[in-house]
Amino acid sequence: MQKNGKDSLRSKVWKLLLRLKKVDVTYYAQLATTTIPNETKSASHDTFRSGAKSIRALGKRVPIESLERSIKCVFTHYGFKYEQAFAIIMSVFLYVMDEVSAFHCFCRWRNQFINKYFDAVQVQANVSI
Repeated sequence: MQKNGKDSLRSKVWKLLLRLKKVDVTYYAQLATTTIPNETKSASHDTFRSGAKSIRALGKRVPIESLERSIKCVFTHYGFKYEQAFAIIMSVFLYVMDEVSAFHCFCRWRNQFINKYFDAVQVQANVSI
């Protein structure tokens, strides 16, 4: 979470680990104004269903509105359906940084780790067949 306009140490560490050098506020604002009705419903539903208990535990530091908006921006950015557990992972980033930085960190995290995971699962599935 930011204090007096400065990043927290945790925010700086995440950005360093994910090699995030800058955030594009304008791009995030454009995504935030774009809506995909079916995906919006999925994100809202999962925010309360799968992550409600842990997200509520985060209290005022992770407003539900910020969480839903940042999740909507993620699937608008990638052009795919909402995937389960995005809300829980995004809430970790929102806990320690502002919404725009959380969006960019989430995208870097997804690009670096999730794609590799699904590639490995696909290879393993092909070997099993």
